[in-house]
Amino acid sequence: MSSTVKQCGFIAVLKNKVDEEEREAGNENQWELKTGVRVGYSGELVYVDFNYEKPLRERENFYGLSLGPTRAQRGESQADFEALMCKYAYDIEKGSITPYTCIYYNGGDSPLDMLTKDKLLAGDVSDL
Repeated sequence: MSSTVKQCGFIAVLKNKVDEEEREAGNENQWELKTGVRVGYSGELVYVDFNYEKPLRERENFYGLSLGPTRAQRGESQADFEALMCKYAYDIEKGSITPYTCIYYNGGDSPLDMLTKDKLLAGDVSDL
């Protein structure tokens, strides 16, 4: 059943763009390992959703007040993201690492999957 959910974590530019076949195989492998790591449709970006393994009842419970910098609810850090990228051999541009929070209806594609390198670097998510 589809619902509105919250994704949060980090996203970064890959040093080498991956083609569609590599992206699909890599995403399938990450899905089987339940890591929350995915490469976006453009093959230029990789991200982790630290809420990925949480049950929907927790992913859907995102209302309320948050103070301070945005970060994953379990306290994951940029260092945790970098360790995952190293563990799964994703070569990223370290200066491009960006924290994110994405609330969307999961009956469709995540805006993270549709984001491109140019839009990420420009900070332009206006049409996603």
